[in-house]
Amino acid sequence: MKKFFLSAIILLGFLSCETEENSKQHYPQLEISFAESKYKLQLGVTNQIEFTVSGIEDADVEVEATMKNKAWSSSVHLDQNTGKGVLSVMTPEKLGVTTAKVVVRDVKNDRTATASIALASTAEGMDDILVYFTGESYTVNAAGDPIELGFRVEKLGPAVLETPVESDVVTPLNVVGISYDAVSATGTVTVSAPESAGDGTVSVVLKVRDDFMREASCSTPVEVIGVPDKPVSYNCYIVKPGGTLVFDSKYSTITNVEIEWQDAPALIKSVSIDGSEISVVTNEGTPGNALVLGKNDNGDILWSWHVWVCDFDPEATAVTINGFTFMDRNLGAVSATVGDIGAIGQAYQFGRKDPLPRPFSKVSSGTAEYQLFKADGSPITVVVDSKYYKIWPSSGTIDQATATAHPDYFIERNAATFAWWAGIDADAAKDFWGGETGVKSEYDPCPQGWKVPVITKDADGNDVNPYQFVKEPSAVVDSNNMGLLYTAADGSKLWLPCTGERPRTTGLASRTAIEGNYWLGSFFKTEVSGSNTREHYRLMQFSSAKPDQRCLDGPELRALYPSVGIGVRCVKE
Repeated sequence: MKKFFLSAIILLGFLSCETEENSKQHYPQLEISFAESKYKLQLGVTNQIEFTVSGIEDADVEVEATMKNKAWSSSVHLDQNTGKGVLSVMTPEKLGVTTAKVVVRDVKNDRTATASIALASTAEGMDDILVYFTGESYTVNAAGDPIELGFRVEKLGPAVLETPVESDVVTPLNVVGISYDAVSATGTVTVSAPESAGDGTVSVVLKVRDDFMREASCSTPVEVIGVPDKPVSYNCYIVKPGGTLVFDSKYSTITNVEIEWQDAPALIKSVSIDGSEISVVTNEGTPGNALVLGKNDNGDILWSWHVWVCDFDPEATAVTINGFTFMDRNLGAVSATVGDIGAIGQAYQFGRKDPLPRPFSKVSSGTAEYQLFKADGSPITVVVDSKYYKIWPSSGTIDQATATAHPDYFIERNAATFAWWAGIDADAAKDFWGGETGVKSEYDPCPQGWKVPVITKDADGNDVNPYQFVKEPSAVVDSNNMGLLYTAADGSKLWLPCTGERPRTTGLASRTAIEGNYWLGSFFKTEVSGSNTREHYRLMQFSSAKPDQRCLDGPELRALYPSVGIGVRCVKE
C-alpha cells in the first residue's frame, strides 16, 4: 500500500512538471506590419492608419501609441481575435512631421513588438514643389573635366528638402557628386563623361522629395563631345624605289617630319609635310628601310612611321597555308630569296610598333654587322660600348606613351618581369598586338591590310597556331642557307630565314645564323621566380643547329621575353 502511494506521488510530480513545461512553450514572435513606412496625412482631421499584428494567438495583449512630436495626438485600437489594428492620428493645424511608435505587449507570455512609421501632414490644395535646372545648356567632353549642373527648388513652404543622393539622379553619365544648400534651396549635380562616350545628347534626370513626402523631378539635355577618332594612319608603308609615298600625318599638331635613320645611304630623297599630308620620295634602285619621325613645334615626337622601300606586291606574292595568308617575306625584308641576308628583315620588341634595323651579317655568336645612315647619308655608329647606340634604361614607368615618344630607342629589359614596359597594368599589354581581341591594334607594325599573327580558336574552342605548319613534314630546316623552307601542296614555297634576336640587355642582333624567331601577338604564360613574375609571349622558333626542334608554344628551345627583339611575318587581316 505504501509502495502504491509513493508511486502515485511520483507520477503526480512528473505530470506537474510536464504541465509546467507546456506552460512555457515557445510562441511565435510578435510582429507589427504597416502597409507603408511613411504616410502623408490631411491637416486638422483624424486619420486612420491600419496595421496588423501577427503571432497574437493565445495572447493577452496591451497596445499603446506615442508621438515624437507632442503637437500630434493619437489613439490606438487592436482586435485581439483578428490581429487587426487601427492607429488614429489627429494632425495639428499646421504643417509638420513626426514619428509614430506603436508597442504591442503580450503580458501573458512576456512578448513585445515595436514598429515606427514616419508621418507628414499636408493639406488639400497645397502647391506641388518645383525643381528645375538653372543652366540654359550644358556640354561635357568625353574623358574631360566634370561639369556642374545647377538646380533650384521652389514652393517648399515650411517643408525641408531631403538632400538628393546618387540614386536620385538618372543618367548614362558618371555622377561625380551632389550638393544642396537648404538656405538658398539650390544645389548642383556634378557629372562627367567616360572616354568611351561618343558624340550625342543625353539626359540627366533629378528627383527630389521633402519631409511632407512631396516629390518632383526635372531633366536637362547634356551635349556630349566624344574623343575625336584618330585619323586613319598605319605604322608601316610600302613604297617602291623611285616612288613617292603620301600618307596622313595622324595628328594635326605634327608640323615637322624628318628621317631618324635609313639602312641605305641614298634610300630617301626627301621627306616633307603639307598640312595633314606627309610625302616621302625615294631614290631609284635602292631598297631598304627608314624611320620617319613626326614632331610638333616643340620638337616632341608625336608619332613615327616605318617606310619600307621594296619592289614587291604583298598581295601578289602571298602564300596561304592552312587558312592563313602570309607575306612572302619578313617585315622589313628587301628579299624573299633563300639564303639572302636581305631576307632577314627588321626586329621588334613585343607590342611596339617601331622597327629595330635589320642586320647585315649572319653570326652564330657575337654581334651582327649593321649599316645605318642619317638623312644626309652620313653613317651612324650603331654599336656603342657593346650596346645599341640608343638604349633606354629600364627604370621608372615605361608605357606605350614613352615608347611612342622614343621610337628610335631599344628599351632595355625590366629586371622584375623581363618586359620592356613597367609600372602599367600587365593585362593591357596582352592586347598590344591584338592578342586578346583579335583585332589589329594601333601599335601593330604591319602595313595596311596585314597584321601580326595571333592564336585563334577553332569551332571546338581549341587554340589554332598560324605557324602550326612548321611541324609538318613539308617544312624543312635548311642548315646551309640558315632558315626553314615550307612547300605547300600547290608547289608554292615560303622561306623563313633565321632572324636571330636582339637580347634584352644590348639590343644588338646575334644568333642570326642559327635561330629563327617570330612573334605572335598572343600571351603565353607567367613564370614566378622569387619575387619576380616574368611574362612570356608566344613565338615560333626553330634552330638551324637543331633541325628537329620546332617551338610553337613557348620557350622550348630558349626562353624569350617581351623585351627581346625578334622578327615578324605579317598575315592578311
